[in-house]
This record gives sequence, C-alpha cells and structure tokens, in this order.
Amino acid sequence: NGPAFGTTNLAFSANGRYLAVAYADGTIAEWDIVTSAIVSTYRAEGVVDPVTRISGLAYVASSRNIVAVLDRPTPAKDQIQHFTFGVQSPDARTDVDLQNVIEIGTDSLGASVFVAGSMGGRVRLYDARTLTEQQPIILPSPSTAARLTNNVLTVMLVDGVVARYDLITKQELSRYTTDLPNSGGPAVNFLSMSRSKRLVALSGMSDPRGGNSGSEQRTMIFDTESEALIRV
Repeated sequence: NGPAFGTTNLAFSANGRYLAVAYADGTIAEWDIVTSAIVSTYRAEGVVDPVTRISGLAYVASSRNIVAVLDRPTPAKDQIQHFTFGVQSPDARTDVDLQNVIEIGTDSLGASVFVAGSMGGRVRLYDARTLTEQQPIILPSPSTAARLTNNVLTVMLVDGVVARYDLITKQELSRYTTDLPNSGGPAVNFLSMSRSKRLVALSGMSDPRGGNSGSEQRTMIFDTESEALIRV
C-alpha cells in the first residue's frame, strides 16, 4: 500500500517499468510495476493539502529523474520542482509565468522541460536539469488544452486551431483549423491525436451559445483529411 492520502497525479517512466504517483501530502512514490513495491520516495516542498497540490508529473526523458508541477492558489504562480533519482528533496525549482499549467513533459533527449498553460500565449521551456528558463515557443493564440507524446506537443488554441510542435527542433509541424468556436463546439480542455495523426479528439464543456446545456460535456472528433467535425 502507498501513502494514506489521495492521489493527485501520476506518470510512467519511459520504459514503462516505473510509475511515479503524487499524493495530496506532497509525497511522490515511485512504484516498480514488476515487484509492486515502492522503490523511491520524494517530498515536494510547499504542498499544503488541500490548498496546494501536485497537479503534474513527468519523467525526464529515459532517466528516472522527475519534474513535478505545484498548483498554487492565485496570486501565487504555479511552480516546477526537479527531483534527481534517489534524492528525496527537490534540487531545483522555478515559478512558472502561466495562469494554470495544463501539461508538462520533456523531449526524448532530456534537454528541455515543456510547460503549457491554460490561456497561455506561449509554451514555457526550461533546462531539464537546472530549470533555467529557455526561449519559449510563441503560440498564434492562447492555448486551452495540450498533450505531449512521442516528441510532439499538440496544442488546442482558443480560436479553434490545433497546432503541433516538434520538441527537438521547437518548430511547428502542422496546423489544422477546426472552426470549433463557430460550430457549437465545446470549450476544449482535453485533446488527443490518433497514432495515424488523422483524427483529433477534442473534449470540454459545451458552449451555451450553441443551444446546449451549459453543464453538458461534449466530445468532438476532427478529421484532418476531410476537415470535418464529428460529434461523439
């Protein structure tokens, strides 16, 4: 059994053997999936349940170093903390100039940490070891959702555009115009792209202006080839 507190986030290591689990008291336990045992324990600084929590976790590339996001109440900024494998306390930390962090991850080389925020006009980049700030990726418009997989960051923008960025080159790979804001679509806060890169799933609360209940959860699929929106 793990710590006797609620779970606030989790992340798999690159090889899938280890699972880092964050708990409401600020503990990060690393589980060995093969043995079902906790093999490492870390302690985030500044967590005060329920006011402050760990809202994001990621392993640094193929290493067992971990970066964690602390969701702190306004006006305090969210904070990133870096944990070196085997060292219980964070050895680097930095405040993030974003309204609310919605995605964190690293490139496969372990060079940079990428941080996207809700309604943020840029993706913040930090050195994956020291958390020294690097040149950001400037977005065409503020982001509402983001997903980082396989060295690609996919971002949903407030104007209905889905943009994809290569994490190694930091360059835009592709851009799709969904016209979601004009189609009665939801205010997107979750997205996922199919392995074929043809379909993008977009989910969030419906827009009452589109004639839907304000509390209705809606999911749409955007076909990048036909440029069609399909309601699920």
